[in-house]
Amino acid sequence: MSRRSQDAPLLITALFMSLALLGGGYWLVRSNGLLGNEGQTPPTANPQGGPAPSLSSGEQVLLADSPDKLAAAAAGQAGDPIQAIALLRKSLQQRPNDPEALIYLNNWLAREAPQRTIAVVVPAANLPDVAKELLRGVAQAQAQWNQGDRERSGPKPTWQLRVVIADDSNNPVTAKAVAETLAADPRVLGVVGHFSSTTSLAAAGVYQRAGLPMISPSSTAVTLSGLGDAVLRTVPSDRQAGQALAMVARQQLKLARVSVFYNPKSAYSQSLKTEFVQQFMADGRGQVQLQEMGSEPIDAQRAIGQAQSFNTEGLVLFGERQSQGSEGLVLLGDRSTLPSALAIVEANQGRLPVLGGDSIYSLDLLKLGASAQGTILAIPWHPDLPQSLDFAKAMRRRWGGDVNWRTAMAYDAAQALIQAINQEITQKPDPKPVSGSDLNEAQDPTRSAVKAALHRPDFQAAGSSASVRFANTGDRSLPLVLITVREGNRSGTGFDFRLLNPGP
Repeated sequence: MSRRSQDAPLLITALFMSLALLGGGYWLVRSNGLLGNEGQTPPTANPQGGPAPSLSSGEQVLLADSPDKLAAAAAGQAGDPIQAIALLRKSLQQRPNDPEALIYLNNWLAREAPQRTIAVVVPAANLPDVAKELLRGVAQAQAQWNQGDRERSGPKPTWQLRVVIADDSNNPVTAKAVAETLAADPRVLGVVGHFSSTTSLAAAGVYQRAGLPMISPSSTAVTLSGLGDAVLRTVPSDRQAGQALAMVARQQLKLARVSVFYNPKSAYSQSLKTEFVQQFMADGRGQVQLQEMGSEPIDAQRAIGQAQSFNTEGLVLFGERQSQGSEGLVLLGDRSTLPSALAIVEANQGRLPVLGGDSIYSLDLLKLGASAQGTILAIPWHPDLPQSLDFAKAMRRRWGGDVNWRTAMAYDAAQALIQAINQEITQKPDPKPVSGSDLNEAQDPTRSAVKAALHRPDFQAAGSSASVRFANTGDRSLPLVLITVREGNRSGTGFDFRLLNPGP
């Protein structure tokens, strides 16, 4: 365990050692699966009622999967950044694909340099894998900017990026509270997040009133478009995904009747379902059977039976991580319905073609093996795209393997904020430069200036596959990628996500 300075009082030393030991014990319990996904530092009480949002730039751990990372947080709280840096480096040696540790390390390394601050909001408490996917994109962008490594060309920057991580637990009430906390901190110039459409919609009004730019990497609901100039996203909307899947169903698979599974309580699922159904039935010949699925486990065999009674030709699953005779299944649920969507795919046993939204892009789908083979999904990014190859190579070098579309879109969002901030600093430097955390309190660039930069017609930031630019609605024009499940050895399951129609 780490040793405090010999000048520190004995009581402080004992307290620090106790915290580190307790953290190590917590990790041992969690690593054996006894605490499920509760990898979150418990929030403190909120004087205004309810728990306070969990935020950290290194003083606490939101994904408690490493004893050294926990000890580093304790060192940071005790005012020992040198020890925190050493412990984070040790943690990364053991877990090099931990984005939270890398973000905290770069925050501590930048502590004496001029800084600018952004936040990233993730569902750390209950969706830790998704949280890590999003954090890897932001961590990559921060490391490239701060460290000036070979993925970023040009001179070393005159300022460093500080990243605050916030946990909204994928809950709309918590998301709004997180947004209010970030909006109240004048140092925060932009936000990457939120994860789901439901949480982004809940928080959007707060960001708009505060003039704080929010760029979601994964919220696709059509209703986010045009909510205000502070609400943006790097992922295409459900209108594009729904229409693309409908065209595949009608034109490529030649389906006339499909069973669509969706979650009526999810903004994402409802949005995707609406866009798909409108496009699928546009010529008056397509027929759709709607089946609801929620957070409770679905009777997959019964659902398949209902689809068969419709003579369905395909299944469409609009589920998120988490009528007449049918020809296919369409799964369009949300994160909470992922187990039900997977159960339907397994019960189908490959008999009917299956289409789905980006939220069921999951290793769990690949683990279903032959039952999932041929499943078609619409996503915004894939590492096999020719324009993605350089970024995918850099990510493999950093994280030791392939990353998915959520990581790529989070990277693009962070890149956009970095570019917008840097443009304002370059065009209008601080009249009285200061160093360290004091620079975060400077009024230049302001949030309004960063927001305005994002909306300039000539604005662009280098993205994972294409330049990041925003329309007046806050949307981004980015072609959808159609992928399918095929045999392969990349994922370790025997099946991989591959481009549906790869080029020559």
